[in-house]
Amino acid sequence: MQRAAIARALVNEPRMLLADEPTGNLDSHAGEAITELFRQLCCDGLTVVVVTHNQALARAATRGHEIALRGALGASRGRVSRQLLTESAVLAASGLILGIVLARWSLGFLEQLVPPAMTLFTSPSLNGATLAVAAAVSVATGLLFGLAPALTMTRPSLTDALKGSGRNTPGGQRSRGLFVVAEVAMTLVLLVAAGLLLQTFYRMRYADLGVRPEGLLTLRTTLPQDRYEDFPRRVAFYDRVLDGVQRLPGVVSAGYTTSVPLEWKGGTNQFTIESRAPVEGMVYDANHRQVSEGYLKAIGTTLVRGRYFQATDTERSTPVVIVNQSMARKYWPGGDPVGQRIAIDHGTWAEPWLTVVGVVGDVRQMGLETPPRPEMYFPYRQVDTQPWFAPRDLVVRTTKDPMDLVGDIKQVVHSIDPEQPVSNIRTLDEVLDEDVASRRVGTTLLTAFAGFALVLAVVGIYGVIAYFVAQHVPEMGVRIALGAQRHDILRLVVWKGLTLALMGVLLGVVLSVVVTRLMASLLYGVGATDVATFAGGSVLLLLLAFVASYLPARRATSVDPIVALRAE
Repeated sequence: MQRAAIARALVNEPRMLLADEPTGNLDSHAGEAITELFRQLCCDGLTVVVVTHNQALARAATRGHEIALRGALGASRGRVSRQLLTESAVLAASGLILGIVLARWSLGFLEQLVPPAMTLFTSPSLNGATLAVAAAVSVATGLLFGLAPALTMTRPSLTDALKGSGRNTPGGQRSRGLFVVAEVAMTLVLLVAAGLLLQTFYRMRYADLGVRPEGLLTLRTTLPQDRYEDFPRRVAFYDRVLDGVQRLPGVVSAGYTTSVPLEWKGGTNQFTIESRAPVEGMVYDANHRQVSEGYLKAIGTTLVRGRYFQATDTERSTPVVIVNQSMARKYWPGGDPVGQRIAIDHGTWAEPWLTVVGVVGDVRQMGLETPPRPEMYFPYRQVDTQPWFAPRDLVVRTTKDPMDLVGDIKQVVHSIDPEQPVSNIRTLDEVLDEDVASRRVGTTLLTAFAGFALVLAVVGIYGVIAYFVAQHVPEMGVRIALGAQRHDILRLVVWKGLTLALMGVLLGVVLSVVVTRLMASLLYGVGATDVATFAGGSVLLLLLAFVASYLPARRATSVDPIVALRAE
């Protein structure tokens, strides 16, 4: 009678949620991740625009003397503009071809990033539309960044250009410096965002699940209702499977449960605590699982107080229950629930009563980023429910590769019931990976974008400093001729690059604070203004800026003052 009453309470509880598949928030996280990726991709695209425009202007400016000479010899503005546009178009076409090759090479990598739940809706591929967009962007880039220098450089002052005195235009120097500052700032935004998401992914993936996932294999044996409607037959099946599996070489322990962590995010029941009037405004409910006596030990759940289930907890013994720490803290604050009794009976005070025999550590059943809820475990021998609510997942802890046991476990199951299917074969580590799959996609792509932006920033700084050195060769020669030491020249040039980088970092920190606040909902275990992440990204950019400035600075120290002054 007690067993049947408990079963009716569990089955008929209107707030209970059952599902064969996870009901987590993968879609919502995927949507948030995609939105954030689009925002960061736009930032990365702006970085590309800045560095392309910067390099185009710098390249055209260095050819001012050549273009002025062509004009003096009779070349028309249209002829010179066509030449500059043609050169820009060739560069854009070369970039397009290289980009298509790299994109085709990376498709296999991108396919691995798509979560299984999203494969029905998207699949990375290079189709006609994708190639058309890429070609259009390349053509527009070639025209846009070839046209601006063409319009600027086909209207020079011939006298100044031929004399070389127009090299150091303050306005041009300032504009190129501003482009570098903007480029560094946007790169820092991407670095900080990628750093925060990397920390989020790591903290979530390796958060304390409440179990020990290493060496743990999970398999599903959902019993068909037409052949296992009888409760004793179901119990006999579980007992025989567990007995056979535990005899296999390499098996440490095994157990059955309604569902392994993260696989079933539901199943709640209301209950009543004996000799306690309900507290107004408090709903007495908790998640529930039916388990075998070896399940909690097999998954590595910590026993806080009391005992685990035992083989003697059968339908003929006193009904028992084990609760987790969250349930103990919430419903027995400051007290010990072991020995207390609860009833699963929709708030009535009637029998049957279940005695709490143990308190175990919390398990993140609802998701890696979701705080544990109150939870209670029942021994499956004492709960006579319908087969669709009965235990279905077998967990096996082993000392060797878990997948090596799959064939032997299937043989054990089929020796008991040849028609019983075995499905959902995977390790608990794979279950954890699936729970963070959408975040892994976003984090990986954003990190790649940040790395790409970092390369562009370094190239941009190098280009501007190299151009600065080329434009100031006569000045360097004069300084050296007047007694300046080579380390003075080195310090002058390097400081020029570091100044631009430092200004970009300061602007980037301000922008990053704004952007990271917008992505706060995507973070877990790390603040949106994490000082270490901001400092790490800033230091990395400054170090690379030093390297990018040092190389042209070394060339500046080797200037021969006689040659430099003669050229001037």
